[in-house]
Amino acid sequence: MSHNHTDVARRRRVLKIFLTVADQIFGLSIVGASSEHHLVNTTDSQPFRASASCVFLAPPGCGSVPGELKKACTLDHTNRTVTRAGRLIRIATAQPMVSAVTSSVLRAGVDRESSAVMWTHFHIRLRGYEGPTKTAEPSYIRINVMDYSFPNNSIVTTKYTFYNFLPKNLFEQFRRLTNLYFLLIVIITLIPSLTPLTPTTSITPLVFVLVVTALREGYEDWRRWQDDRKANTRLYSILSSDGSLVSTRSDHLRVGDMLFLSKGDLFPADLVALATALDDGVCYVETSQLDGETNLKVFKALKETTELEREELSNLQCAIECEEPHAGLYTFHGRLKKDGKTISLDSKQLLLRGASLRNTPWVYAVVVYNGEDTKLSLNQKAPPSKFSSVERRMNRIVLAIFIFQIICVLIMGLLAGIFQTVTINDMDYLGPVAAENGAIVGIKTFFSYIVLLSFLIPQSLMVTLELVKFGQAAFMNWDEKMRLDPEDGKTGLTVKTSNLNDELALVKYIFSDKTGTLTQNRMEFSHCSINGEVYANAMGGELRKLLTDNHWTPKSQAQAPLQVQRVVDFLKILSQCHAVVVDEDQSSGKPSFQSASPDEVALVEAAAASGFVFKSSTSKGFFTTQMGTEVQDQLLCSIEFTSERASSSVIVRDAITNKIYLYSKGADSKMLKRIKTNTAENQRIVDLVTKQIDQFSEMGLRTLVLAKRELSEEIFQSWIADYRDASSSLINRGARIAAVCQQIEEEMELIGCTAIEDKLQDEVPETIEFLIQAGIKLWVITGDKQQTAINIGYSTRLLTANQKKIIVNVPRETDDPSDEIRVLLERGISDNQGNPDLGLIIDGEALVFALKDYPDLFLELSGMCKSVVCCRASPLQKAQIVRLVKNHKGDITLSIGDGANDVSMIQEAHIGVGIYGREGTQAARASDYAMMQFKGLKRLIVVHGRYSFVRNVGCIHVSLYKNMAFFFVFFWFSFFSLYSSETIYDDYIVTLFNIVFTSSPPFFIGIHDKDIPEEVAEERPEVFVTVQDGQRFTVKTALLWLLSAFYHSLVFFIVGWLAFDDIINSDGKTSDLVLVGMTVSTSGVIVVLFKMGMGINSWNPINILFHVLSLGGYLLAITILSALHSGWGRNYYAFYTLVQTPIFYLTIVVTMAFCIVPDLSLQYIWRQYRPTLLDVIQESDVVVSSVRKKTPKPKESSIDLFLTRVDTAVSLSDTTNPNTPKKKKSTKPMAVED
Repeated sequence: MSHNHTDVARRRRVLKIFLTVADQIFGLSIVGASSEHHLVNTTDSQPFRASASCVFLAPPGCGSVPGELKKACTLDHTNRTVTRAGRLIRIATAQPMVSAVTSSVLRAGVDRESSAVMWTHFHIRLRGYEGPTKTAEPSYIRINVMDYSFPNNSIVTTKYTFYNFLPKNLFEQFRRLTNLYFLLIVIITLIPSLTPLTPTTSITPLVFVLVVTALREGYEDWRRWQDDRKANTRLYSILSSDGSLVSTRSDHLRVGDMLFLSKGDLFPADLVALATALDDGVCYVETSQLDGETNLKVFKALKETTELEREELSNLQCAIECEEPHAGLYTFHGRLKKDGKTISLDSKQLLLRGASLRNTPWVYAVVVYNGEDTKLSLNQKAPPSKFSSVERRMNRIVLAIFIFQIICVLIMGLLAGIFQTVTINDMDYLGPVAAENGAIVGIKTFFSYIVLLSFLIPQSLMVTLELVKFGQAAFMNWDEKMRLDPEDGKTGLTVKTSNLNDELALVKYIFSDKTGTLTQNRMEFSHCSINGEVYANAMGGELRKLLTDNHWTPKSQAQAPLQVQRVVDFLKILSQCHAVVVDEDQSSGKPSFQSASPDEVALVEAAAASGFVFKSSTSKGFFTTQMGTEVQDQLLCSIEFTSERASSSVIVRDAITNKIYLYSKGADSKMLKRIKTNTAENQRIVDLVTKQIDQFSEMGLRTLVLAKRELSEEIFQSWIADYRDASSSLINRGARIAAVCQQIEEEMELIGCTAIEDKLQDEVPETIEFLIQAGIKLWVITGDKQQTAINIGYSTRLLTANQKKIIVNVPRETDDPSDEIRVLLERGISDNQGNPDLGLIIDGEALVFALKDYPDLFLELSGMCKSVVCCRASPLQKAQIVRLVKNHKGDITLSIGDGANDVSMIQEAHIGVGIYGREGTQAARASDYAMMQFKGLKRLIVVHGRYSFVRNVGCIHVSLYKNMAFFFVFFWFSFFSLYSSETIYDDYIVTLFNIVFTSSPPFFIGIHDKDIPEEVAEERPEVFVTVQDGQRFTVKTALLWLLSAFYHSLVFFIVGWLAFDDIINSDGKTSDLVLVGMTVSTSGVIVVLFKMGMGINSWNPINILFHVLSLGGYLLAITILSALHSGWGRNYYAFYTLVQTPIFYLTIVVTMAFCIVPDLSLQYIWRQYRPTLLDVIQESDVVVSSVRKKTPKPKESSIDLFLTRVDTAVSLSDTTNPNTPKKKKSTKPMAVED
């Protein structure tokens, strides 16, 4: 080896970082590289190595690059990182000094504002190839020679290792400010002169929190380790130089290894297929683990290598050049050099890690990307961190409590210092205590009360919330009502981000895709137009009958009537221009069609129903049966679909006439521009088909335009040479291919159009109507035509007949489209002030100007509308719309979709919901919640989301209350203890209060509490409005709970202190601090548990059980403490003394009366005289339940009684609740158009 793995990897990283900076910031173009005095001119498409000693960069406007390179290599450069080399800049890549490099480049006078395209490909080597490229001779493969220049194939998805788990986990946990704060408290308690408590009181809760969190993270990481180990130890066969197969573990594979893969094998790395068992080098691959698509995809080995035998492959001599690893699953550019030839490589030869071999006996493939460089690894990025509004509000409230605590501590420290100076210093009989300096005493008291009042912040709240959200997610996953099949858990909801459970209740905007999200994405061929004539029953054999009646055969095509010829052309395009794979149905044994696009399957099935049956395809041609006659047309070129062209094409040589035809199909917006209209008849057909497309769109059907072009041999040969040249390029291959395709996809002859029906999913209209009534603004963003989108809007109840429609389109003839859009937006705003029932329809072209030039006007107009339909929108525009609303409105947004084009929109929103669609699971993988159908969104939001919000808010409220009520007694007691930091509670009571005595009620409130039955939540949209504005958890609501806690803590202390003042027990002894403290703690625990019980909306046996166990745990603890003598003398026999003292029971009763009675009274008065909608609904539910119990067969439906009560409440609350949807008089439809 001329270099080791570490050095090369370091150089590669440094070079990559710097060159990115050089290109993006300084506008430098890479024009050459040098290693061992060998010059490579990258402008001639020659590669440079990461091990090169230097590279040369050209500033913008540099002259002759080759000449400057030759001049640069003759100069005597210094060892500096950056030097001038003529008009070029020389970079010493072996020096990892990126900061020095960039500063030197600046000193060299490079223009910061310039930009250039950076040459980004690097040289992938097969076995045995090392060092810089010095000649044009092919490199040699030596199969069994190890090469450590590239990453190994080990898969590591774990966050920790056995050795770093403890330190790394602790580091991660102490990045939380709350844990860091309580660590500081622990340190203070370890200083005897400062702490009023034993260290156990602070160490135990902190350790409990750390251990629970560590166990959870450790378990999750252990499961990831198990998955990694299973993948890394899977065995694969490597082809050795002697032609034998050697079994090797997956993590031992290296770049350049030649693998032998059998049917069913998973691909362990990114591989280039060289030979397969099937004719023409075809292999079938399933990519469900990559993109969720279960249909088979066709990949092809190179025809130059597919015929080679095993022995020939084992001695194959070649090199592969390919682009730098990137995350694009469907993009790959490379070249294979063999026998002096350069052969283009693309994504059709790249077998991705995670995919599996299907319907193919075996494949030979070579590793090109390994381990972390594979596309699957590069796509496995951590999802963006999302935090709910409730969590952010809670953090602010906790911060406010901390500030309040510091104020109280400062007061105690100041009073202690003053008291020491003014009073204690004169008490000489106190000895050394009287001689202490007042300032020192104040500082000590400050730190002592920092420890005592640290319990005001509920340390266990964070862990409790994590466990609560985990439990909520589990129940959501188990919800049978969210499943398509109640018996199959895989068809239900999948929660991926439980942090956002409560955020669902605050959603005000929903952005939805259409196809596959609102519709079933099960395409059915409905209508078609051929040469201007509409056919409505093609699937019923209408076209087949036409051909049969005219006795059509493949050889009679030239003599057939014109309409029959057009029908044949139409069916040929359907049966040949596609990417469909024929697979055998496992149940019936019959052939079935599979494709990533359901539209293509529907088109191929329509062709088959009309007598043109697709059998198979190879690089040699298409095998079809045309009206019973087997035909093999030669495939000359296949041009895949791209979103920019919005079309796909094939070039075939007709087996009968030997003529060359281009068959193309695509979106009408693109295809109609490519149709030739050189004659009046052609123009008439174009106008007629355009009108028919609009009619199909009004029916809610998806349309495609079909066209063909006859090519001469000269035109084709000239074009295919350009196409092959573009296909073999490593620089801007996609753009060059698109430019070449544009040259051939023009002057085509219009054949007709297709119309496909995509039916709505179950309960979509009902779901959308409910969500709109619940105060949620719903946007549908689709790529369909405007009329199709509008009709879908009506069918889904997104748009209504009585709703006024505002339509914003770019006028067809205008010199300034941007200004026209401004006028339409302003007119829409001015003409519709005060109208609450508006719908906005805007197309993608208008969106370009609205989003770029007039975002404020667009937001204002859309904010006035209940629903918005965006049609002809691109995936990028989907994300831009969501980002605009999210950043400017400040409301919670939710995006839902099912395809890869929805991923950016899903990740941009506050909450992303993915549908497991027929187009794959990319959207579901990128989402926070994944489900099977759109109708589940209603239950997800109004039941699970609402319950999670109510429960989490209740958990937070009671947690803040219990700590403030129980531990603020320390503050009141300090005035009686003369600021001495003496504690009124025993240390073990303090330690166990949060961990044992009061830990379960908040947790079960967060898991089980229900303020209303879920049936009511799903039937009444007004109920959702009661939580949508988030007013159930604000600073005000938290302050009310905390004020109640302040009052209760004062009652605990005053009543307990006064009750035992000068009380003489039966044994003749007076009461002491221990008895007072135990009395105060007992009454405090009872009141706190009772108060938390008041916060529970629905009691169940579990809540009752754990409330009883909590109180029983406290009584058991103080009983044990009172029974222990050795080392526990302070509490010995204290509880036994209290239970024999009548005043103890009276104190508890009086404390309960002073605390609970005012709370109950205020609650009763508020609900009686200022009832909210929720109060009425809750009481109505009680009435309904009692009616059901008393009347087994009621004459009047109990639900009618309930609805009557609720309707009354709604009518009363509408005047005070601005967020409640109100019924308005209908307005006539109206549109703002050009």
